[in-house]
Amino acid sequence: MAEFDPLEYYSFSDKRRDTSITKQSYGPIRLIHQASATKLTECKVVPPEDKTPIIDILDLPTISSKPPYEVLTTIFKLLALDVQTNFGPGVIESEILPVQKILNKKNVQKDQFSFSLSWLQNHHFGVGKSSETFAGLYYWSRVISKNSMISYLTNIVSSDLSYMDNETQRNELMEQAAKLIGENSGRTARAGFVRTIIVPGFEKEEIKIKEPAMTGDNIGMKTWGSSLIMAEKIVNNTKELLKEPILELGSGTGLTGIICRKLGFKNVLSTDLPTIVPNLKANFVLNGLESDLSSCKVLDWSNFSGFRSENPNCMFSTIILSDPIYSDEHPTWICNVLKEFLVRDDPQSRVIIEIPLRSLFEKTRENFWILLEAMGLIETTVEENEGYDDFGEYKFLFKVYKWGKYTRD
Repeated sequence: MAEFDPLEYYSFSDKRRDTSITKQSYGPIRLIHQASATKLTECKVVPPEDKTPIIDILDLPTISSKPPYEVLTTIFKLLALDVQTNFGPGVIESEILPVQKILNKKNVQKDQFSFSLSWLQNHHFGVGKSSETFAGLYYWSRVISKNSMISYLTNIVSSDLSYMDNETQRNELMEQAAKLIGENSGRTARAGFVRTIIVPGFEKEEIKIKEPAMTGDNIGMKTWGSSLIMAEKIVNNTKELLKEPILELGSGTGLTGIICRKLGFKNVLSTDLPTIVPNLKANFVLNGLESDLSSCKVLDWSNFSGFRSENPNCMFSTIILSDPIYSDEHPTWICNVLKEFLVRDDPQSRVIIEIPLRSLFEKTRENFWILLEAMGLIETTVEENEGYDDFGEYKFLFKVYKWGKYTRD
C-alpha cells in the first residue's frame, strides 16, 4: 500500500490534464542487473541483517564540539542517498562492502576519511570506534529514524556553523545539510535530482531523468510509477503495442517517449503543457536525443486548437497515456483528443493506457472507460499490475483499446 500519494489529495486547478484480468507483478527484486530480472525496483542499498555496526544518533559529533569541515563533509557524503534508480523497497546486499569501496562509492578521499576518523576518536564519538563503524554510516542512514536524522541536521543548520572562519566551506556544508534534510523528508520535500531508470529488457542503456523539486503546480515533472511499467511493456511487447505514427499525451518527464526513440521509432510526438515541455526537452538532451527536440510539443487537452493548427494533417495510429486521470474533467478532455487525433479508418489503431488504481479517482476512471466505449473503442487487453512509486506500493491497470465497428462522426 502507498503510504502517501499527493494525487490522492490533489485538487486540480491547472488546465491539464467486465473483462478477465491477467495479473502481473512488477514488485521488488534482489539484483536489478540479473539478466532474468523483469520487475521494477529501486537500486537503493539496504544493509544485510545483523552485519552492520550499531550506531546511534548520539554517536555523531555535536555542534558544541565544533567538528571541522573535513569531519562534517565526510559524514554528509556517507549519509547522502545514492543515485536513485527506479522505485521500490530496495536491494538487500549479501555482504558489507569493504571500507575503501564505500569511500569510492561516496567520493570520499582516503586522507579526508583518515583525518575525520582520528578527530572522532580523539573526541570520543562512537561513530569513530573503527574505520568500519565510521564507513558504516553508508548503511546506517537507510535504517535510522528519519526524524532523528532531520533533528540532527536541523541543529547543524540552525547553528549557522558560526565557529568556522572559511565562508566557502561553511556554505558548502549548509547546502549539504539542507539537501540531506530534503532527502529524509520524503519526495515532496526533496530538491531536484536526476533519476536513473533501468528498464528490464533494455538494460543495455540507462535512462537519465531530471526531476525538479516537486510542488503542487508541477506534478507533471515527476516520474510516476505508471510510466516505468508502461516503458517495460513497450520494450518487451514492441510489435504488439506500437505502430507509427505515435502520440504520447501527458509525457511529463519523457520516459516513455525516450524509450520509444531508443527502440528506433522516429515518428513520435511527446506532448504536455507549456510549463512541462522545457523539462521534457532537457531530458531528451540528457539522453542524447538533441535531434528529436522538435518532437516535444505543447498539447493542452482542454484546448488543443493550437496544436491542431500547427499540425493540420497529423493523425496517429498509437496514442500512449500513463497515469492520465487525476481530475473529473480529464476523461472528457482525453476522449476529445482521441476523437481528433486517433486514425479512424484503421482497425489496428490503438490507445494504450497504464493507470494506478487510486481510490480517490475510482468513479472518474469508470467514467473514462464508459466514454472510451461510447466513442467506439473496445478493450482488447486488460492486465492488473503491481508496482511501486515514490510513495509506496500500488496496483496498476494496463489496457489497450482499438476501434470496434467503425462509425464516422
